[in-house]
Amino acid sequence: MTLVPCNELRTMTEGQTITFFAADATPLVGTMFEPAGPARSAVLIAGGLGIPQRFYAPLGTWLARRGHRAMSFDLRGMGASRLGQYQRSLRGLDADMLTWARLDFAAAVRDLHVATAILFSGGGALARVLESLVPSGLPWGGFITVTGSVEPGYSRQG
Repeated sequence: MTLVPCNELRTMTEGQTITFFAADATPLVGTMFEPAGPARSAVLIAGGLGIPQRFYAPLGTWLARRGHRAMSFDLRGMGASRLGQYQRSLRGLDADMLTWARLDFAAAVRDLHVATAILFSGGGALARVLESLVPSGLPWGGFITVTGSVEPGYSRQG
């Protein structure tokens, strides 16, 4: 195993920006990370709510360098998938957990063009919910969920 220094990992962004469409024709923006040779597997990197996909670029690059085809993307209303009329506010955006799972995630898996995909979810609110909401019949090979949590409430310093 080769260890990569943190400062080098932050600059690993070798993906290609792509646009794909959900079943309801909503445009979604993603980044595809291709391995140099044949892909060993495909990994869909599903970020947390409000976390732009660019945050996961080093992970996508790292996976591609190890032979995996990886894709990150922004849900409708988030990051690069946020349409012009919603730049200041998401008021009026017709989206919820079901929409993101059944339309956006399904479109991302289809865009991977693979027989089996692994879903890597790095989000808190969305992470564990995805497994039960994604449509049946999609080629899921497994779910890897990485999530952080804090104690309920908050602490005020000072």
